[in-house]
Amino acid sequence: MRNGHPLLQRDITPDLLSKYPTAAGSLIREFLGVPFIEQFGLQEPTIELDDYQILFRFVKDTDYILMGSRMLAQMAATFDMVALPIDFVHQMEWAIISSAKVEVSASAQHVRGLIANIISSHLADEGVAQNQL
Repeated sequence: MRNGHPLLQRDITPDLLSKYPTAAGSLIREFLGVPFIEQFGLQEPTIELDDYQILFRFVKDTDYILMGSRMLAQMAATFDMVALPIDFVHQMEWAIISSAKVEVSASAQHVRGLIANIISSHLADEGVAQNQL
């Protein structure tokens, strides 16, 4: 949320969170679902966009709450934003799945390696044990 947001001047409760609209990328709604979001007292996102630079700019000028991953929270200071201590993605299970019956192109192998590195880094930051990627 933006610096100066009214929530920053009060003790944050689920009831108070429910009074403010939310914005998110499609990942949040698709993978976590509305019941998971609502358990934090947050509204279902009314703005959904996968361009986080635009979302940051929008949220910076409004009282919307931007929902995202811990990585997004780490970027908040770059946009003069403040992160709430809610980790929406922590409980997700990560996997890369491919078929042994289908040959994977060099480009796909490269992308899979990049994704595996991102997932490994995220899990290592969390201290989570990981299976072979």
